[in-house]
Amino acid sequence: MPKEYKTPQLDELEKGPWPSFVKEIKLAAKNSEMSNDLLGQLEQSYHERLGHWKHGGIVGVMGYGGGVIGRYSDLSEKYPGVSH
Repeated sequence: MPKEYKTPQLDELEKGPWPSFVKEIKLAAKNSEMSNDLLGQLEQSYHERLGHWKHGGIVGVMGYGGGVIGRYSDLSEKYPGVSH
């Protein structure tokens, strides 16, 4: 059973008449360790006012006009579901 994180700051983003990305992540977290750990890391990031994503490089795909920016978490031991 994955650890459930307290998310008081993220809960504030669910209030109001607009769609909330937090609500969707919480739905996904019921079945996904990655989504659950994402909630924990986001809450910690908002609390500390510090992003915990590190740049992992850029991958270009010919013909698509854009690239994919890889990211990894610097809190991989605490949130293994979003380590990379």
